[in-house]
Amino acid sequence: MSATAADGGIFSLSGRQWLTLLMVQLSNMLFGMTITLANLVLPQMRGTLSATQDEISWVITLNLVATAVATPMTGWLSSRLGWRNLMFGTVLGFTVSSFLCGIANSLETLILARVAQGMFGAPIMPMGQAILLATFPRHLQPFALVMWGVGAVFGPVVGPILGAIATEAYDWRAAFFMIVPAGICALTCIWFALADYTERTRVHFDWIGFLALSTAINSFSIAASGSTGSTRARSSSARSSVDSPSGSSWRTASLRSGRSSIRVSSSTATSPSERFSPSSWAC
Repeated sequence: MSATAADGGIFSLSGRQWLTLLMVQLSNMLFGMTITLANLVLPQMRGTLSATQDEISWVITLNLVATAVATPMTGWLSSRLGWRNLMFGTVLGFTVSSFLCGIANSLETLILARVAQGMFGAPIMPMGQAILLATFPRHLQPFALVMWGVGAVFGPVVGPILGAIATEAYDWRAAFFMIVPAGICALTCIWFALADYTERTRVHFDWIGFLALSTAINSFSIAASGSTGSTRARSSSARSSVDSPSGSSWRTASLRSGRSSIRVSSSTATSPSERFSPSSWAC
C-alpha cells in the first residue's frame, strides 16, 4: 500500500486495490445469486427430474446446511492455505459445482452438486470482507465495507431477474450455466489481485466443537424438513378427502319462509340431475 493511498481518498487507490474490490464484489454477487436463483427454477427442476415437492425441497435445504456447516472453517482454512489459495479454490469449486448443477440428470446428482456449491461458496463472503479490511487503509474501510455490502445485496436481487430471463429463453439449466463465465472472470481477478496474500500459518482448530455444531445443524434441518413435509402431506390428504366426490353426501338443508318449509334430502347420487330431481324435493 502506498503512502499516497493511505492519506488520500478513493481516487488515490492503486489499480490492484480496485481490482481487489471488483473481485470481492463479483464473488459476493455470484454467491448471492445462487441463493434466490434455485428458488426461482425449483418448479422447472421438479418437473424435469420427476420429483415430488418434498424431494425437490432438499435442493434448497441441504445447500443452506452445507453453507452453515462450512462457514466456521473459513478462518482455519485461510491460515493453512493462504488467502489467495483459499479464495481461488473456493471460487473454482463454486463455479464447477454450478456447472454440475446445470448438467445434472437426476435428483441425487443435483443435490450433491448443490451441497458442493454451498460448501465451496461458504468462505466467499467472510473472506471477501477480511481481504478488503486488510487491503484498504483505515479511513477508507467504511467505503470498502459499503461496497462489499452492495455486492452481497445485489446478488440475491439480480439473481431472479437474470435467472428468469435465461429460463424463459432456454431452460432452467441455463440459470446455472450463466454463473460459469462470471466465475472465470472472478478467478482471473483473484489470481492477480491476491498475488501477495500467500502466507500460511498453523492455527489450532476445534474439531470437537465443529462436529458438535455440524451435528446440531443437520439434526435441526432434517427435523424441520420432516415436520414440514408431514404437515404438507396431512393438508393434502385432508384437501383430497374434502374434494373427492365419491365420499361426499348432501346434508339436509332447510329453507323456511313463513310457514312453508322446503327440504333437500340426503343423497349419494353421483349425477347432478338425480340430486336435484323434482322427486327429491319435499314441501
